[in-house]
Amino acid sequence: MISWEEFLQEFEIEFHPRHLIEEAQDKFRDLVQGTKTVTEYANQFVRLEKYFPTLYADEAGRVRIFVVGLQYGLQSKVMSSDPDTLSKAVDCAYRQDEVFRRGLKQRRMIEEGPNKRPRLTNNTTPLATRNKDICSHCQKSHPGKEPCLKCGVVGHFIKDCPRRIADH
Repeated sequence: MISWEEFLQEFEIEFHPRHLIEEAQDKFRDLVQGTKTVTEYANQFVRLEKYFPTLYADEAGRVRIFVVGLQYGLQSKVMSSDPDTLSKAVDCAYRQDEVFRRGLKQRRMIEEGPNKRPRLTNNTTPLATRNKDICSHCQKSHPGKEPCLKCGVVGHFIKDCPRRIADH
């Protein structure tokens, strides 16, 4: 008969070989958000931190290490909210990242403007022609509601644009 401590020690040796633990610890030390989403980074952080059981004793240490690995722009925003748990830090980082991504999307839309050709999606349907009212008679959309993609004026398509015709 062996004691519980001996059993745990043998269990660890058998199912968590030292070289795998050290490998996971190295990954944890080098862990940064990089191009990962906040959710992906947080999941990997929680999975790898299990190989450092001493971190669990100090919640402030967990928060600090998590925040240091975030993308630079998120670090100060999360720290300014002064999260006292890892869960609050992850939530704050996620919300801040969402605000940033929405702003980036809006900025792209403004930069594209009415005079620039819209980006195409996988189905190659221009953004300006999606969700338009379709004529019940001819099954086509008619000009008048959307601005011309060449000059930005409402009332004609790019194929009939006076500027396009003048350029040729």
